[in-house]
Amino acid sequence: MSFHSFISNLKLAIVVSSISGAAWAYVVKSGDTLSTIAAKQISKKVYGKSGSLKKIIALNPQIKNPDFIKLGDQVIVSNDQSILAKAETKFFPQVLRSPAEAVPALSEPETSSIKEATPQGYYLFSIEPEFISTKLQGTDSSTGASANLVSKSNYGLRTSYSQVWNSKFQTKFFFGLTKLSIKEPSSGGTLSNADQTMYSYGATLQFKLSENFIIGSGLGVTQRPYLRAISSTLVALDATSVPSALIDASYNLLKVTPFTLGAAFHTSLDLPVSENAYSTKLNPSYGASIYVRHDVNPSFQTELGLRGLYQIENTTIVDQSQTDYGIYLMLHYSFGKTSKVEQKK
Repeated sequence: MSFHSFISNLKLAIVVSSISGAAWAYVVKSGDTLSTIAAKQISKKVYGKSGSLKKIIALNPQIKNPDFIKLGDQVIVSNDQSILAKAETKFFPQVLRSPAEAVPALSEPETSSIKEATPQGYYLFSIEPEFISTKLQGTDSSTGASANLVSKSNYGLRTSYSQVWNSKFQTKFFFGLTKLSIKEPSSGGTLSNADQTMYSYGATLQFKLSENFIIGSGLGVTQRPYLRAISSTLVALDATSVPSALIDASYNLLKVTPFTLGAAFHTSLDLPVSENAYSTKLNPSYGASIYVRHDVNPSFQTELGLRGLYQIENTTIVDQSQTDYGIYLMLHYSFGKTSKVEQKK
C-alpha cells in the first residue's frame, strides 16, 4: 500500500468516525469528478438541484482540492439516514451502506495498477454578445480643432477558446467583431466613415491564484477608431490596428449556489505602430466590470455583466480619448472533463 493511500484512508476514517449515525461513501472511478458524482450519484430529490455538490464538499474535509480526486478515493455522500431512506435506491449505485464498509480496513484501492491521477484538463468555449455606448473626444494636432462624438448604437460578438490544463492554469484564445456607428457632430459639419466594423484577437495565459481569484496576461491586436482632419466642416473616422499588452483579473465576491457575484479589472498598453498615416504612442486603457454567473450544470454557465472602459488614444495626428459603457451576456460551455490517470507499466 502506498503512503498516500494510507494517509487518504486514515483521513477518511477520522472523518467518518466524527459523523453521527451511518455514513454513505462512493468509490471514485475513472472519469469521475465531484461534480459528476453529485449530478449522477445523488438524486435531486435528496438535496435539491444545486445542493448536492456543496453537501459533498462539506462532508469531505479530507479533500483539500475539490478539482483533484484520484481513482479509488472514497467520497462520503451523506450521513442523514432519514433523508436517504426516502430516496429511491436506484439513485445510489455502488454506494457503501455503513461506516465499516466506507473504510475497508485501510485496504489498497480496488485498481492496484494506479500510479497517480493528474489534475483534470478540459476545454472551454465561450460566446459573448455585447451592446456598447461609445464617446470619442479628440483634438487635431495640426489644426487645433476639437470634436466630441457619441455612438448611435454599437454591438459586438466575441468568442474564445480555452485549454484548461489543470486547476491552476489555462490558455485562452479570443476573437471579436464590433459594429460601431457614430452620430454626426453636434457642433455641425460632416462626419465621414461614420460606420465601422472592427475586430480584435489575441491570446492570454490565466492563473488561478485561489478559489476566487484569477489573473491573466497576454497579447492582442485591436482595431481602434481614430479621428482625423478635424475642422469646422469635416471630421473623418478611421480604424487602425494596434497591438497591445493585456492584463486582467477577476475576483468572486459572493457565492450563493448556483450563483456567483464577482468583479473584473482590465488594463492594456497599446504599443507604437504606424498605419493609415498614423503613428500611435504608448497608450494605456483601464476598465472594470461586475458580473453575475449562473452555474446551470457542471458543463454550462451563463454570465451577465456591466462593463466600462476608458482608453487614451494619442497619435502624431490627433490626441483623443474613448469611453465605453456596455452590457454583455457570456455563455460558457466546457467539454472533455476527465480525470487523467497514469497506469503503472
